[in-house]
Amino acid sequence: MDIGEFYQRVRRMRKSGPSTTKLSYNGTEATNDSSICELWGEYFRDLYSEQPTECFNETFFHEISSKVQTYFENSDKASIPELEKEITLEEIREQINTLKCGKAPGPDRITNEHILYGGDQVIKCLCKLFNMILKTEYLPVCFRHGIAIQLYKGSDKDKTNPNSYRALTLKSVLGKLLEKIFLSRIQNLLENINNVVPHGLQFGFVKEHGSIPAIYTLKESIRYYIERCSYVFSIFADNEKVFDRWQDGLCLNYGMLELPVKCGK
Repeated sequence: MDIGEFYQRVRRMRKSGPSTTKLSYNGTEATNDSSICELWGEYFRDLYSEQPTECFNETFFHEISSKVQTYFENSDKASIPELEKEITLEEIREQINTLKCGKAPGPDRITNEHILYGGDQVIKCLCKLFNMILKTEYLPVCFRHGIAIQLYKGSDKDKTNPNSYRALTLKSVLGKLLEKIFLSRIQNLLENINNVVPHGLQFGFVKEHGSIPAIYTLKESIRYYIERCSYVFSIFADNEKVFDRWQDGLCLNYGMLELPVKCGK
């Protein structure tokens, strides 16, 4: 059994509990659909806004912000033909083959099935659309918007606490298809210049990697050093809401890879 099939079976075995009829946040309680939606809105506004913390390094922040500003000012002068060439029908077909059925659509209500079974005419229309986006550097509004839904984390967590839920954003499948094409181009470019991203020892979000190989590697490392009567030191670090919070400094990664601003817009 592969890792994907294993987790599919685990998810099917899990029973989702009943949804809550009350939500509490910042001293406010909501008990009906309308007030619950408003309270969720307040929670997400706070979540996606920069919040000051005691351990925040202002000096480092301004240093990175300055580098990012310089990157945006100078990078438009750079040009990488491999990334800026016209998108081809073959590239679109290659990424369409990676789409899976049964996935929820984004705000435009277009599903993967529309693309998978739309035929060559749909692919040709997508090719014209994507190349127009590439030329004008303008991303349609529906590609930038999403529908945020909340998934209960389980483990008997407090269902009235917004932090007991994991946010999931349903985005346009057309937008995600375009992102797949650019991601494939960037990955191919980095491979050609022998630049490994992410790090070779990273297991999360890496093809043919995952938690099982990571656990196996950890156990083998522990066994190796214990057999040789040596100490084993390990560190567990967890970034809170790492996928929910954005800092412009992350754009600096594009600069370090010498990618033009167009790729990060």
